[in-house]
Amino acid sequence: MVQRILHCNNDNKNMGGAYIFERLLENKIRKYGYIFDWITMDEFIDTGDIQRDVCPDSRTYSAKLRKNRFLGHIKLINYVHTVVKQNRYKIVHLDIDSAWKGLLYAIPSKIAGARVVVHSHAAGVDGDCRALKKMLHLISCGLLSSLADSKIACSNKAKKWMFPGRNGKDVHIIFDGINLEKKRFDCTERKQTRHRLGIGDNEILLGNIGTLCENKNQKFLVEILKKIVEQGIDAKMIFVGDSYLNYGDKLKKYVSNYGLEKRVIFYGYTNDTNMLLNAMDFFLFPSKSEGLGMSLIEAQATGLDCIASSSIPGETKISSWVYYEDNDDAEKWCDKIIKINERRSIRELRKVDKKYGIEFSAKQMADIYYALLYKNSKEQ
Repeated sequence: MVQRILHCNNDNKNMGGAYIFERLLENKIRKYGYIFDWITMDEFIDTGDIQRDVCPDSRTYSAKLRKNRFLGHIKLINYVHTVVKQNRYKIVHLDIDSAWKGLLYAIPSKIAGARVVVHSHAAGVDGDCRALKKMLHLISCGLLSSLADSKIACSNKAKKWMFPGRNGKDVHIIFDGINLEKKRFDCTERKQTRHRLGIGDNEILLGNIGTLCENKNQKFLVEILKKIVEQGIDAKMIFVGDSYLNYGDKLKKYVSNYGLEKRVIFYGYTNDTNMLLNAMDFFLFPSKSEGLGMSLIEAQATGLDCIASSSIPGETKISSWVYYEDNDDAEKWCDKIIKINERRSIRELRKVDKKYGIEFSAKQMADIYYALLYKNSKEQ
C-alpha cells in the first residue's frame, strides 16, 4: 500500500537546499512505497522544469500567507490542521531550519492525529532579524523535540542546533545524499561549457553555488578574487544561484568597487549545475554556517578541488581533495588556491564512495517511515 508523506516548509518557488534534497530523495524512495505531498506557507508554481516541479501525482497545498508574515504565521496553524485532518495524513515531515517555525506545523499536525518527523537542515539562522530568530529558536527547541515522534539531522552540527542537550538523544543522522550517476567529471562538457562562458584555456575559474545571501558569504570570495588577480594570475569567478532579498545587488556593487566586473559571472539559478562544476577549476564555499552543504558534496563528486569554511560540518569531507580554512583571511585562501593549482591531480581518476549517494539516504528514510507506521503501531 502506498503511503503519502506530507512534507512541510518547502516549495519550488524559493528552492531551498532542503527542497532540492527531498525532491531528489522522492525519486528513489518511491520504490519503497512512499509518495511525497507538500505544504508551504508560500506557494508552489508551475515552472515547466520536471526537476524543479513536484511529481505529477504529488499533491501541493499553498497557503499563500507571506504578505503579512505575522498574521500569516497565525493563520498557517489552522491551515495545516485542516489539511492534515481532512486528508488523514499519518506522517508529517518537517524540513526546518528553526524550531519556532517547526512548531507552526508540528502542533496542528499532532492535534490532527499525525506522527511528526522533525528534520533539521541547518546550523544557524539567516536573513533579517537574526537575533530575534535565534532567541525564538532557542525558546522553542524543547517543545518541538517533545512533539517529535522521530528526529533527523543532516549532520552533527544540525543536530546540536535543533536538538541541544538531552533533546539530542535518539537523533538519526541522514546524510544529504546526491545523485552520483549524474555528478561525474566530463572532459567534453568542460570544454564546451568553458567556451560558452568565455573562459580561456589558461584561465582559472573559481566558483560558488548557492543562494546569494549574507550567510553564504560571497563577498569574501570577491576579496579572494581581488588578491589572486593582484598576484598576476588570470582568474575569473562564477556565482550560481538566485539572490536573497537585495544581497545580489550589494554583491554586484562590491564587485564594481574593486573593478572586477569583467572577471565575475552572475549566472543565476540553474538545476544543471554539473556542467558548471565541470567547467570550474576550484569550488569555494565560505559559508558562515551550514546544516551540511550539498553543493560542496556535489563538487567533490565531480573531482573538483574544493576549499570550504572551517565552520562547515566535518561530514562534508567525503574526499581528499577538499580543504578547510577560516573564512576571515582571504590571503590564506589565495595562497591555498595557488599551491593546489601548482600540483593539481587528474580529475577523471577521482571517485567518491557510494554511501554518499541518494540511494543510501532513501533506504534510511524509508526505514524511519516504516518504523513510525508499523512498528510503533504494533507496540501501542
